Amino acid sequence: MACQIEQVKGIGVLPGHRISFVDHLVPLCQIMGIPLLCTDPWVFEAIGLYYPPMELILDEAPDFCLDQSLKEYNTLFYVTFSRQPHGSFQFLEYHSNKKLRSVYSLHGNSDKKRNIFWAERFADEDIVLLYGDHMIDFIKEKGVLDRIPHRIVTGNYRLEFYRQNKPFFDQFSFFPKDDRKTILYAPTWSSDNLRSAWKCDYSSFFEAHHALFSSIPEDYRLIVKLHPHLIYESADEIEKVKARYSDSDQLFFLGDIPPIFPILEHVDIYLGDYSSIGYDFLAFNRPLFFLNMSERDPESDKGVHLFRCGEVIDPNQLENVYQIIEGTDSSQFEKARKESYAYAFGEKSSDFTGLRQEVEAALQS
Repeated sequence: MACQIEQVKGIGVLPGHRISFVDHLVPLCQIMGIPLLCTDPWVFEAIGLYYPPMELILDEAPDFCLDQSLKEYNTLFYVTFSRQPHGSFQFLEYHSNKKLRSVYSLHGNSDKKRNIFWAERFADEDIVLLYGDHMIDFIKEKGVLDRIPHRIVTGNYRLEFYRQNKPFFDQFSFFPKDDRKTILYAPTWSSDNLRSAWKCDYSSFFEAHHALFSSIPEDYRLIVKLHPHLIYESADEIEKVKARYSDSDQLFFLGDIPPIFPILEHVDIYLGDYSSIGYDFLAFNRPLFFLNMSERDPESDKGVHLFRCGEVIDPNQLENVYQIIEGTDSSQFEKARKESYAYAFGEKSSDFTGLRQEVEAALQS
């Protein structure tokens, strides 16, 4: 049984070069008014540059043990499964032997990983933060919901964090802007092991990039945001693709920029596959298009629930992708976009004070 805490002294833990975790854990730590421990100098500097000021701690931990930096704290906050059944913590390659309370939050809302062992690990956690009914229904189907000791529904706290700090984020211009319409292409990542279970949600990038990059209409600009894991898995191949189109002024690759909503604010059209950024983009109720490389059925396959919110493009339609984008009346999906956003995140803005109070109450129970 977890111990009660009279006064919460929490800290966020962000291990390694996991840049995709940043935009989920930084807002949570700032909402809770707690510091964030990083182990990677680049991540440490990126947070200091791209987010409002907060207390940051850098511990490169040559022995991969974080106990020294965590000795003054009684609660850990993180966004990847870390709590072990025996009470210690495994933060990917880092670890801690301290037996503390913990708060786990998702790093994105998506339809991925429905058919593999993943959500079952919620049962090992202490306090779990869930965005809304979409994820609640998913873990209920997995038979895990009632096994979570404490669960708290947060709403879209990342969006509300962006809105409250918009003047800070507005100082950045993450990509060139002009009169052309902006399409954001944000493919997910996939393992290089094609027989892996991850193949069920694999990236469209390597099959689709030629059709997407070689025929961009004059009145469009294509912004490409690759998943950091995809870059890590296939760095050499991606560099060759980028070099091939380096002379194009219509194609722009975003670097390792953690904030998501300041980018989406300036995007007209979303193009993706299984990335959680698609769910983020629902907040703006703008057109979405999906590359359905596995030809899955949005009506029957819960693993592509988001595809109901936009036009679905099958592999045999890739050569006509821009004609499809230009010829689609996306207003027909407006109702589905609104309903899916409410299903994923709820209809009300996230209440920071209420969230802090719920977390503190759970820790004191």
